[in-house]
Amino acid sequence: MRFAIGQRANVSAADSEGFTPLHACADGGSDVICSLLLAAGADADPRSEHGITPLWLAADAGHELVVSMLLEGGADPNTADRDLSHTPLMAAAIGSHEQVTMHLLRHGAEIGRAIQPGGQTALSFATGAVRALLEGKESADAEMLAAAGDGDLIRARGAWDSGASLFGAKTAGGSVALHHAAARGHESLVRFLMAEGAAIDARRSTDGCTALALAAAHGHEGCLSALMAHGAAVDLADAHGSTPLRHAAQHGHAQT
Repeated sequence: MRFAIGQRANVSAADSEGFTPLHACADGGSDVICSLLLAAGADADPRSEHGITPLWLAADAGHELVVSMLLEGGADPNTADRDLSHTPLMAAAIGSHEQVTMHLLRHGAEIGRAIQPGGQTALSFATGAVRALLEGKESADAEMLAAAGDGDLIRARGAWDSGASLFGAKTAGGSVALHHAAARGHESLVRFLMAEGAAIDARRSTDGCTALALAAAHGHEGCLSALMAHGAAVDLADAHGSTPLRHAAQHGHAQT
C-alpha cells in the first residue's frame, strides 16, 4: 500500500460497484491502512452504488478506531445506505457497538433521524447499554436546547457534562441550541456554546438562517458582537436571500 501511494496511485479509485480501497480497510478494521489512505488524500466519504460508505461499514463491524479516523476526516455520520436505509448510528445500534455509538453521537449523528419508511430511528433498534446511552443522550440534548432557550448557563453546563451535543435537538422551527440562544439574546449561552465548538454559521433547517441572522433580526447586540468576534459570516444569506444586515434593517434595528 505504501508503494502504491508512493507511485501516486488513485487512492479513491472505485471498482464496478463503487467500492474504494477505503471501503475495504474500513470493513476489515485496518486502521493503519485507513490512516495512510486518508493522509494521501482519499475521499473520506465515498458512496458505493448502494449508498454504502466506509463509515457505515466500520460502524456496522464495530471498528472503533477506524470510525474515529473517518469522522475526523469529515465522513458524514448521517448518510444512509440505499437498500436498508440504515445510518451508521443505526448500524452501530443493531450491532450493540457502544464505543462506536459514542463516537458517532459526538460527531453529530442524529438519534431521531427517521429515514426508514416505517419511521424507525436508531433508538428503535438499540438494546442494553446502547439503548441506555441513546436515551441518556436524547435527554441531555433536550436539556441543552431548553437551557439555551432559557438562558440558563448552569443547566447548559450540566447537560454538556451529561453528554449533550450542540446540535442534537431542535425546536419545532428547526433551531439548534446556538440558534435558540442567539434569537433570545442570551449572550452568555452563545459564548458558552461557541467555546464548546458550536458551528457558528450552521443554518436553521427550516429557513437557512444562521445564529447571526437571528440575533440581528431581534436586535441582540451582545450576541451579535460575540458571534462576529468568533468569525460569524456577515454576508451569509438565508433561504430567502436575506443576509444578517438585511434582517436587522427589516426589523428596524438600526444600531445593529
